[in-house]
Amino acid sequence: MIYPLKIVLDTNCLLQSISRRSVNTIILDELIAGTYELYLTNEILMEYEEKISEFFSAETAELIIGILALQDNVKKIDVYFQLNLIAADPDDNKFVDCAFAGNVHF
Repeated sequence: MIYPLKIVLDTNCLLQSISRRSVNTIILDELIAGTYELYLTNEILMEYEEKISEFFSAETAELIIGILALQDNVKKIDVYFQLNLIAADPDDNKFVDCAFAGNVHF
């Protein structure tokens, strides 16, 4: 049995994949196709929504968050610790903590 890749997407990676004109649209396309599993937390989801609204529109944010909610390969997990591994940008620790808790590949 082949197991799918398990990943956590930084907000900037997700933002770059939204525009259909972007070469990075493959990130969102492959998620929708079920090629990999995306792990996220409530905190990450809220950041996604905030930044998509800021760079695109509230409607686009609602659409993307809706897609994430409907995908079976999007795994929402709870993190019960803070590793605090990124001192330079503490806000990014939520991604590291999610990756660690979800035992993801990337």
